[in-house]
Amino acid sequence: MTSLSVVIVGTRLNLRWTNKIVAADDYMTPLALRPPQNIVTYLKVNYAGRPIYQFGISFFGIALLIGYLRLLQGTSNKAYRGAIWCTVAFVSVGHVGSAMSLLFACQPIEKSWKPGRPGTCLPVDASFTVYSILTIVSDVIVAVLVCAFMLGLFTTLCSVFRCAQIKRIQSVRRRKLDYAGLCGA
Repeated sequence: MTSLSVVIVGTRLNLRWTNKIVAADDYMTPLALRPPQNIVTYLKVNYAGRPIYQFGISFFGIALLIGYLRLLQGTSNKAYRGAIWCTVAFVSVGHVGSAMSLLFACQPIEKSWKPGRPGTCLPVDASFTVYSILTIVSDVIVAVLVCAFMLGLFTTLCSVFRCAQIKRIQSVRRRKLDYAGLCGA
């Protein structure tokens, strides 16, 4: 099987190289040829990285939410700040739960990096779908919360357009008055 993998990857790289369409992913492709005896090490690294990824996603959203709170400092809008704090709690609890679920997905835990070991694991498709939905819902909530700031931007843009239109209207009116003055003289 390893020989077949080497032939397929080598053929792909050769075709990409001769057609001068080598891209960044092509430089990563040989990593797929890792020896089978390294699979346990790879799976251990993958196992350790899953919760780190979940926390990274949540920390980014929480950082945005804390930025929103800083923008609201000194305002009297307690309901909006409360909604932001509730979202911080939702994102935190949801992603900590996802990270814990990833860590304890298999019983015994060692089955996560030794798939041949007897035991059970959560269904991968269902659990990863739940993690994805949680992340998407969190991102949408964070995006919706910023809409209040965008309404302020919208009113600012309306003021800029209004100012430009007033200048244009005034110059047209001035030209008409000047023309009327010339005709009346």
